[in-house]
Amino acid sequence: MTFTASGSTPGGGVALVWGAAGGFTIPAGYPCAGIQLDIVPLLTPPPGYLLATADSSTIATAMVTVPARACGVVFMQALDLTTCSKTNTMTF
Repeated sequence: MTFTASGSTPGGGVALVWGAAGGFTIPAGYPCAGIQLDIVPLLTPPPGYLLATADSSTIATAMVTVPARACGVVFMQALDLTTCSKTNTMTF
């Protein structure tokens, strides 16, 4: 599937995160430390995030392989690493 986030900072980094319902605070030492995500990233291999760069149209895109059993169970959210603003949470 294609994971697309729009409205990101042009040329800026975007974390595309997926995981379970819940909450997760980004720890110290990472970009956007202290920001509360609305999901718990899956940290088992492969990690539950990808880093992408927004293009000049403010769009960041990455391809993610999603197993059929994850549909409706796994959530996704994007985080602009320049402004530390996050998107709403969506399900696969």
